[in-house]
Amino acid sequence: MRRFLILLSLLLLVGAWVGQAMMKDSGYVLIAYQQVSIETSLWVLLITVVLLFTVIHWLFNLVSNWRSPAEKLRRWSEARGDKKAGSKSNQALEAELEGDLWKARRLFIQAAELSRTPALLYLEAARCAAEQGDEKEAHRILIKAAKESPESELRLQLEQARFDIKSGHYERASELLGKLAKERSNSTAVDREKATLLSAKQDWNALLPMLPSLQKRKVLNSNDIQTLRRTAALSKLNNLEESSRTALEQCWNELSYEAQQDTEVRRAYIGQLTALNESADACSQIIKWLAKSWDNDLAVRFSELPCDDPDAMIKTAKGWLKQQPENAAVELVLARLSRRAQLWGAALTHYRKSLELNHQAQTLIELTELYIQLGEQHEAAQLLSSKNAPLQLPTPSEADRTTRHHLTH
Repeated sequence: MRRFLILLSLLLLVGAWVGQAMMKDSGYVLIAYQQVSIETSLWVLLITVVLLFTVIHWLFNLVSNWRSPAEKLRRWSEARGDKKAGSKSNQALEAELEGDLWKARRLFIQAAELSRTPALLYLEAARCAAEQGDEKEAHRILIKAAKESPESELRLQLEQARFDIKSGHYERASELLGKLAKERSNSTAVDREKATLLSAKQDWNALLPMLPSLQKRKVLNSNDIQTLRRTAALSKLNNLEESSRTALEQCWNELSYEAQQDTEVRRAYIGQLTALNESADACSQIIKWLAKSWDNDLAVRFSELPCDDPDAMIKTAKGWLKQQPENAAVELVLARLSRRAQLWGAALTHYRKSLELNHQAQTLIELTELYIQLGEQHEAAQLLSSKNAPLQLPTPSEADRTTRHHLTH
């Protein structure tokens, strides 16, 4: 209001000054061009120029902003659509959390139809359909999404491949991924899904040569690469074409160096040697491996292998004990080997030491069994009682034992 009053005051002052000037002298202006001349007073010319400028300025603003109402309407419509899409997607998420996948799918589709970026919402709808087992509907939703969002075609096709792999349609997934691999030869996403497909098909001969390249390009992280390599190697070892030493050695030699260093793969290899009655070679192989890198499980596996020379095995295990003092696994190995060699005192000593270092149920069972076999039932009962003491379970009375004896006889 103050600005308006100030502006009005200035206009009045300017108007009064201009009126006074006009009364003193109207001025004279002559504009001549060739045969045409225009004569007018100075003040009339100034008023005409001001009016002309005002009209031109108004027309310019009108022309430049004539689309503004339409633009505002479009923006309002888009904002309203985004708001509705957000509301629908929130309702869909709530329905999904409640387990109502049919309702969630319907709401995701409605939200996608309202959204300017529908690809993600269509993906969620397709996942809901896939979880319901409706593969045709999931496929239809993805096709519709690809038509409405061409820029997300790769992502949608990869999602289709994932659905096919999960549902066991390996041929269809292979065809789709092959097509994508030709179109996008260096796509890490395509190579990742291809590795997943080969793993699902258990096509290890095709997958294993890919792993170094996948690791180098960081398509998969180190843990995933290691898991795939281990799974492939174990599958190949446990599913030999024929049960023979030749087939086993051929399979082993085909494995990569990294796979041969995996402890689980080594245990599987030892298991196959044992199944082929090649226990001596299994023992030699374990000794060779443990000389380079220690593995408690392999050491315990050594004690389970049959051998014609237990004294030599005991000597080897004692060498391990010097390298691995206070190791419960080595003590257990020596206990078993001593028991096999009928060295009862040494077996008891090593069992007790192993149990002292690590309270393993298997060690407790074997020591108790040895006490019973030696006729030392009291020591066996005392051992079990001492290990059970923390539970503070009640002990049957003499009357309970008498009643139990009558009932069982």
